[in-house]
Amino acid sequence: MASGDFESVVTNFGFDAIYGSGGNDEVRLGGGNDFSQGYAGNDSLFGEDGDDTLQGFEDNDSLEGGAGADMLYGGDGDDVVTVDADDVVYSGGDGRDQLIYDATTDWSYAIASGDFEAIRSGSGNDSIYGSGADDEITLGAGHDFAQGYAGADEISGQNGNDTIQGFEGDDAIEGGAGVDHLYGGDGDDVVTVDADDAVYSGGTGRDALIYDASTDWSYAITSGDFEAVTSGSGNDSIYGSGSDDEITLGAGNDFAQGYSGADTLRGGLGYDELQGFEGDDLIEGGGGDDTLSGGSGGDVFVFAGAFGHDSIWDFAPGSAGDVIRLENGPFADFNAVMNAAVQDGENTLLTLDAERSITLLGVSKSALQQDDFVLI
Repeated sequence: MASGDFESVVTNFGFDAIYGSGGNDEVRLGGGNDFSQGYAGNDSLFGEDGDDTLQGFEDNDSLEGGAGADMLYGGDGDDVVTVDADDVVYSGGDGRDQLIYDATTDWSYAIASGDFEAIRSGSGNDSIYGSGADDEITLGAGHDFAQGYAGADEISGQNGNDTIQGFEGDDAIEGGAGVDHLYGGDGDDVVTVDADDAVYSGGTGRDALIYDASTDWSYAITSGDFEAVTSGSGNDSIYGSGSDDEITLGAGNDFAQGYSGADTLRGGLGYDELQGFEGDDLIEGGGGDDTLSGGSGGDVFVFAGAFGHDSIWDFAPGSAGDVIRLENGPFADFNAVMNAAVQDGENTLLTLDAERSITLLGVSKSALQQDDFVLI
């Protein structure tokens, strides 16, 4: 193409050989068994009918063979290679390359066989196997299987009942629509599920489960080997394990119980009930009027932002070890806290302003000590 100062070439029928320049070339081959090489520049090479050979060569190229038994080579750079069921050879080469399978037939592919780092499968029932690198796998509309193998992989399904295995490494997994089975495997994984998913497990490591749905949800952390759970926007109930759990609630009126361990419980925008149960827990109600309970152990109750009107059922002042942490509050010191606190029957009411207050149920104001409060 450099011989004639063209940037775009369209060929006709016959065997054509088109060589690119150092610029960003666009080549559209005709119906024969053609050859095209992009050379340097970000090139776009398209075949049609016939058994074509396309070579991107250098830089970030887009290759698509069209109909026929094509051979596609990305070469250097971050390339996008689109193939169908009839193509016989395709390789990404150096760089971070993406392979798109644009077909409805079932497809099985191992990423390591073609030097690709990102895969998008078609609408058939496909099986994709990752490599030892950080792979990105996006499944199509069929009932698909994907295994990340080693590396920090990102695997997402779409429609269909998919099975996804992160295997090794710190993986991010999401099934999409359908009745999916999701397994994190080794490593610190993030698994995102919805109401239709049937099985999900974090495996070994410190794994996080995200429930991305508006329907009500009840979940026991022990059932899936997760250490951190984020609920959705429904009215959810989350039950912790004997380990150090991290539970973050969504926008509904939710319930969370940490059980044993040093748990971190954070509420959302609704009217939540948080129970630390056993262990030294950190509890934050978030927005809404929440009910908080630390249980046994030295617990920290955090109040920040527009937290509403919250109540603590079992605050233990003095040497018992419970602490109220006020972040960005109006109080300069402990004396200011005590001046704002009043005895309300058997309870102590601490008012920050018209929109924020803390009720310590069954606690006398006179029992409060400076060490019960941390002002940030």
